Amino acid sequence: MLYTEQTRRALRLAYDAHHGQTDRSGLPYIHHVLHVAEQMTDEVTTVAALLHDTVEDTALTPDDLLRAGVLPEAVEIVRRLTHASDVPYLDYIRALRDNPAAVAVKCADLAHNSDLSRLTHVTEADRRRAEKYRQAMRILQTTEVVAALIWDGGRFLICQRPAHKARALLWEFVGGKIEPGESGAQALARECREELGVDVAVGDAFCDVTHCYPDLTVHLTLFHARITAGAPQLLEHNDMRWIAPREIDRYAFCPADVEILRRIRETYA
Repeated sequence: MLYTEQTRRALRLAYDAHHGQTDRSGLPYIHHVLHVAEQMTDEVTTVAALLHDTVEDTALTPDDLLRAGVLPEAVEIVRRLTHASDVPYLDYIRALRDNPAAVAVKCADLAHNSDLSRLTHVTEADRRRAEKYRQAMRILQTTEVVAALIWDGGRFLICQRPAHKARALLWEFVGGKIEPGESGAQALARECREELGVDVAVGDAFCDVTHCYPDLTVHLTLFHARITAGAPQLLEHNDMRWIAPREIDRYAFCPADVEILRRIRETYA
């Protein structure tokens, strides 16, 4: 574990806060906290990992942590990691995805909590809980991607991926990954400027899909969008086309787009 003045302060706070608590295997709870902290690589996430359960499971509050001199950015991570009882669990998990530091701590927490070898006796309830945690990890490790459904009359815009990138020369919708702090609409507007040199007005979502590639899992949301300024340019892609729904089968698309294309055919053919 990384030892600094801040991590030592957090360790003392965690030890005192969790004193007398045990985990499901009957061991002192601080052992779980230390295991999670040992997976971190910087001071802020180490502090947050040491304190990740203090607000949810002890009498400490975020204000108490701030008054104790804990780094404000670490306190914010702890606040994000605190699961409010009135929020469905997977909604709480999904809300963490825009904070990479919180995701790092939570994934380490979930990995340790889903390790059934820690338990002397494993029950069916334990197995169900571990599966819930694994589902949460899959959500946190999924890349959020947005794309644009841009029409020109009865045709929509598709772009061909560059030859040097993964899924080379397959066709796709313009778009890309949501960066930390961005909404889906903000990310899509940025991607359209970067990839096509156009400004767009982003409308409602048409549909969304989740797809597992060998190298990553993506949750792709396709938004209706309209070009408000500029003409599409090949700034990143190999080619672009405007196609009608009946022409979809003429092109080899990225696998994540297959279900989306089926829905476009059903809706617009």
